[in-house]
Amino acid sequence: MSIFIWWIIIGLALIIAEMLTGTLYLIFIGIGFLLTSILAHYNVVFIYQIFFLSIFSIISIYLVHRRNKKFQSDKIDLNNFELGKSVFVQDWHGNNTRVLYKGAYWEAQYVPQINYPSPIAGEYSIIDMQGNLLLIKYKGDTYQI
Repeated sequence: MSIFIWWIIIGLALIIAEMLTGTLYLIFIGIGFLLTSILAHYNVVFIYQIFFLSIFSIISIYLVHRRNKKFQSDKIDLNNFELGKSVFVQDWHGNNTRVLYKGAYWEAQYVPQINYPSPIAGEYSIIDMQGNLLLIKYKGDTYQI
């Protein structure tokens, strides 16, 4: 088998493996292999094929990593539909409580605001979730990080 076929086989295998992981890294490396197969088809020297694949992979991994880092650093989680929803708190134990939300009890923690440094009974908004812990603020107060 020619090197052209090997580049295609490896590229397709990486793209298929990417479908199982969902990280986007393997798809770009797989695309790099497929693009390198074009170089092999036109009989470009093997060392140049390796060089092209290396440079393409490094740039792709850097761009995907930078994209992932940007989305992780955003304060708003676009996939979390719970943000901004309301919960009612009757009593507090320090800055922690349990709230009834969607038919189940959740652990909640108060995030102090300028106007409300300590928690009081009332309606609160969910501003973040850390696992099964709801971070909440007093309703009507603006959240400032």
